[in-house]
Amino acid sequence: MKKIISCTLVIMLVCLTLSLVSCGGEMAAKPFEANISVDTEGHSLHYVEMTIKNYGTVSLTLDASVAPITVTNFLSLVNSGYFNNTKISRLQHGFVMQNAGGEGTDCIKGEFAENGVKNDLLHKKGVLSMARNGISMNSASDQFFIMLDDNSYLDGSYAGFGWVTAGMNILEAIEDDISTDSYIDQNGFLDAKSQLTISEMKVTGNNGVEIPEIEGAPTEAEPFSPSVSVNTEGHTLHTVEMSLKGYGKITMVLDETVAPITVQNFLKLVNSGYYDGLNIIRMNYDFVVQIGGGAETDAIKGEFSSNGVPNGLLHRKGILSMARSSKPDSASNQFFIMLDNASHLNGDYAAFGWVTSGMNILEYIESNTMFHAFEENSSGYNMGFLKEEYQPVIEYIKVID
Repeated sequence: MKKIISCTLVIMLVCLTLSLVSCGGEMAAKPFEANISVDTEGHSLHYVEMTIKNYGTVSLTLDASVAPITVTNFLSLVNSGYFNNTKISRLQHGFVMQNAGGEGTDCIKGEFAENGVKNDLLHKKGVLSMARNGISMNSASDQFFIMLDDNSYLDGSYAGFGWVTAGMNILEAIEDDISTDSYIDQNGFLDAKSQLTISEMKVTGNNGVEIPEIEGAPTEAEPFSPSVSVNTEGHTLHTVEMSLKGYGKITMVLDETVAPITVQNFLKLVNSGYYDGLNIIRMNYDFVVQIGGGAETDAIKGEFSSNGVPNGLLHRKGILSMARSSKPDSASNQFFIMLDNASHLNGDYAAFGWVTSGMNILEYIESNTMFHAFEENSSGYNMGFLKEEYQPVIEYIKVID
C-alpha cells in the first residue's frame, strides 16, 4: 500500500507540482468541471467544503432545486457538525467513495424517478448521491457517496444532489493509495486501519436563491380508473368512502356479484363502525396497503378459484382484496388495496372491489413512508408492516351508495 508522504520526508523533497503532497501534509485542490446533466440557471445552490485528513479539502456544490429534501437534510447535518471526525468507509475503484454511517438520523424521502420524484442529475464522475438500503426507497439518512466514474445504472434509483467543483484530484489520489489488501469485501468496504477521516465539513455559502417549497399531502382525491377485469353490467355494486386522518377521502366500489360472502361481511363491518379508528398496518412498496388490526371477527369462506369459487377480478392496481392466513377460509376483517399489479395473487385471494378516487392519496402515503417507520424485524423490513406510531389512522369507512 502506498503511504502518505510525511512532513519530515517532504522537507527533503522538492514540491514540484500542485498535485504532489504539500509540506503541510495535504494536496492543493484543482478545479473540477463535472459533467452536470441539469441546467442550474435559477437553481438554489449551496457550497460546502469537506476536508479529508492528510489529503486536503474538496469543494462541493449542492443543488436544492434538484433535491430539496435531500439538500435541506444534508445542510442541517453539516451545520450541526455531524460529519466532523467521521470516516470514509468505502472506496470501490472506478465506482464510488462513501462515508460511514454515524449515530443514525431520521430517514428522508428518496428524491429519484423510481420513487416518483423528478431528478435529472445523472450519476457521472464527481456527482454526489445518497446511499440507501435495497429494501426501502425512503431509507437514506446520513450516508452519501461521490461518483469516481460514470455509472448510468444508478440513474433514477438514487438521489443525486450535488457535485465536486474542486478536489477531484484529491479523491483520485486517495483511490490510487488504497491497495487491494485494504478491503474487507468485494463492495469496497475498508478495514478499520484503512478508513479515512473527514476532519471537517462546513457550509461556505449559497447563491441566494431560496430552496423550493416541498410539496405536501394531496388537497383532494383525484378520480382513478382501475383496470377492472370483469364486466360489471348487471352486477350489484356498493360504494363506500374511507377517510384517512390528515390525508383525505378514498372512494371504493364493492362488487357483490363477484364475491357475495366477502362483500356482505365487509358491509356488515362497515355499518357497525368496526373500521372507525383502525389503522393502515402495512405499506409494502409497489405491492399493497393493508387495513386492520381490530378485534377478531368470524372468518369467512375464501372466494377465489383455488378454493373452488369462481372470481375473475384480477389483482391490479387499485383493487381491494381480503387478507388471510395460509388457510383458505381464514379471511375475516383485514383487507388490502393493490398499489401495483400482482398477478401471483390471482386465484388465491378474494378480490372484491376497487378504488374509484383517491389513489393519489395512497400513492402519497406510499412515497412518504420512511424506512424508520417499519417494524424492526424481517416482517417489517421485507413485508412493510409499520410501527404503530407511524400507521395512518382511518377516521371512518361508510356506505354512501
